[in-house]
Amino acid sequence: APAIPDFWRYGQQAQRLGYRQEDEVWQVHGLLHILRVLLLSLIYFHNSGDTLTEADKQILIYFSLLHDLGRTTEERDDGHGDASVRLIHARGIRLKGIKLSPKDYRIAEQIIRFHCLDDQAGLDAIDSQPYLSRKEKERSKHLYRICKDMDGLDRIRFNGLDYRLLRTEYGRKLPLVAGCLLNEDLLKALQTGLDGK
Repeated sequence: APAIPDFWRYGQQAQRLGYRQEDEVWQVHGLLHILRVLLLSLIYFHNSGDTLTEADKQILIYFSLLHDLGRTTEERDDGHGDASVRLIHARGIRLKGIKLSPKDYRIAEQIIRFHCLDDQAGLDAIDSQPYLSRKEKERSKHLYRICKDMDGLDRIRFNGLDYRLLRTEYGRKLPLVAGCLLNEDLLKALQTGLDGK
């Protein structure tokens, strides 16, 4: 329940980012995918028991809404994370309600850039950042793993999820929730919240 107000608040922004609504069986990275990843990320934040800060929550939201912005194909696309970051900058996208430090924006964009690549590539990229302390690198790696899991959980819609490969303990508890979200009319739920009904 605590995730719902944030879902209403930030989900409406997803509708303005240009994602297409999935209307074909083969289309799996559209608006509904973004909304499911957002809701799963908020569920993780509010229920996992991890010690996450408000800035961590905002990084999870930023990732959820923007990670597939540069995706142009439904096929494997190892470059769409980097393309998404380039689009964020080219379009000057700022999400309403997201107030991150410059360092946290860089962390969020690093996670987006590497979310579609092998885990080790992202972890190595975080380790190579000279502007991060050792503690900040560990925090970034944890957020990276959470983001990869929340995005990966939506693979359940085409039987593409092996829960044993999820990186976080709480993430491994969410496949049934991810499956249930497939049956929810998230656009209607979002509109209901915005209408205050």
